[in-house]
Amino acid sequence: MHKVIAKLLYGIAMAQCGVGLILGFGAYFVRSFDRETGAYFDGLGRRLYLAPFIARFVLGTDSLWPGWSFFLLDLVVAWSAIGIGVLLVRLAMKLEAKRDTEMT
Repeated sequence: MHKVIAKLLYGIAMAQCGVGLILGFGAYFVRSFDRETGAYFDGLGRRLYLAPFIARFVLGTDSLWPGWSFFLLDLVVAWSAIGIGVLLVRLAMKLEAKRDTEMT
């Protein structure tokens, strides 16, 4: 039973990583331009604005971004997802180790 749960946890962690990569790619590498409004949007549909000086210093001179609130939300979501993924993998590894010690 521990083996099945461990494989399920590994699968959830891999799926989470895949979703994160797709959303991250859409958020940071996909841009569209609306000719009617003259606005740029990212792959997640968020309107993009010219980044302030501090952000341009880090991101580059021709950077567009969705704003401070989305920037902070992206940071919180990304690091939380990384933490949850690490916890899932560690839990799966413990379950596998527990299964191995029970068999011996």
